[in-house]
Amino acid sequence: RKLDLNQVEGVAIFDFAHFLAASGPGAHSISFDNFEVRTAAPAQIAIDTFDRGFLLWMTPGTMTLKLVPETGPLAEPSLKATYSQTTEPFAAVVRRVGNLDLSKAKRLTFDIASENEATILVAVEMKQGPRYHLTIYPPPGRKVFHVDLSLDDFERENGGPEKFDPSRWKSIAIADISGGNAANTFWLGNLRAH
Repeated sequence: RKLDLNQVEGVAIFDFAHFLAASGPGAHSISFDNFEVRTAAPAQIAIDTFDRGFLLWMTPGTMTLKLVPETGPLAEPSLKATYSQTTEPFAAVVRRVGNLDLSKAKRLTFDIASENEATILVAVEMKQGPRYHLTIYPPPGRKVFHVDLSLDDFERENGGPEKFDPSRWKSIAIADISGGNAANTFWLGNLRAH
C-alpha cells in the first residue's frame, strides 16, 4: 500500500540506534538541511501494457499479430508483429485511445525490438483533426530500443501550424515504412503516455 501524502500530519526524525541503546551512553546530535517535499512526477497513463490476454490493436495490412509473454526479446508482455513486406500498403498496427484521458500527456514512451533494420513511423491522430508523425530507427538483432518522444515534436501531415492536442487524441499507429519486400518482425511493449 502506498503512502497517501494528503493524510500526512507530521514528520518525525529520531536516532534509532539510541532508541535501541546500541550506540552506548552519552550525548548524540543529528543535523540535516534542505528538507523539502517534492511534487510527484507527472502521472503515467498505460495506453497498453499487453498483459490483458487480448489484443486491442488491428492491422489494415497483412501482418500477423500475437501477444507474447515476458519470454520475448523485450522481457515484458508485448505485441509481436510479423510481416513479409514494407511497400505500400505499409505494414501497420493501429490502436484507438479515445477512451483514455490523455489531455495532460506531454510524452509518449514505449519499448520496441526489431528482427531486422527498420524505419518505423509513429503516427498519432486527433479526433476531427489531422495526423502527426515521427520516425524512429530501432536497431536490428532484437535489441531493446527504449523510445521517449515529446508530443510537441510530432509533425503534422501535409504541413500546417496546428500542434498536436492530446485532449483530442484518437488513435496511434506504428508502421514499418522501410520499403521493400524483406520480411520482418518487431515487438512492441510498455506503451505509455506521460
